[in-house]
Amino acid sequence: MGSRQYVVLTNSMTLADQKDYRINALTAGIQRSIATGIATWDKTEFPTADPANPAQPSMQCVKSFLVAGGWPKSLDVREFQPILDAGAGAGTDMWGTAALAVVGTLYSVIGAVGTLPIANRANKLLVIYKVAVPVANFPVARLVFRNNAAGNLLAQYDLEPLMAQTIPEGYLSEPFVVDANTQFAVQVLASQVSASIKVVLGNFLFEPTGQTNA
Repeated sequence: MGSRQYVVLTNSMTLADQKDYRINALTAGIQRSIATGIATWDKTEFPTADPANPAQPSMQCVKSFLVAGGWPKSLDVREFQPILDAGAGAGTDMWGTAALAVVGTLYSVIGAVGTLPIANRANKLLVIYKVAVPVANFPVARLVFRNNAAGNLLAQYDLEPLMAQTIPEGYLSEPFVVDANTQFAVQVLASQVSASIKVVLGNFLFEPTGQTNA
């Protein structure tokens, strides 16, 4: 598990800060998509390679390309959809936990779906960059990423600072990148007993151009 995992409160950020976080998330997704073969590296788009890895465009080159309004021809991007991408049941194409029945227990951010994504995973790369818990009564204490529903911790974020915010949302200190065909779990730790709540994850899902089935 990494060591730089915390939530940057949206209320303390400028609009420029928020835009830069999203650009960084897109940059991470594009570079990883190229590295894993979801996208191709067109050197007319990204002429500068990473000195440590000549087969890759540099992060700064990709970011500069995005800031200038460019986008790779080989890649499409959209948002994660619970039914399409997680195999959630009909009527649950939204963020919503199961009932938080036991304090100190972890619950999936999408109802009874324990491990994400579990459906149609080929050639999909997911980048999560933001979390929001839009409820007045704040019943969760942690956001947890694991390699499956009961697996090793990949990342963990303290959500309690969001409780005092007018807008209960924040950006992850670093984008969380999930490779294609990788199963993982996103869970919240219940701090109060509560009915189903929404834990909304800001994200980008990358696919090869023309294969988007949204």
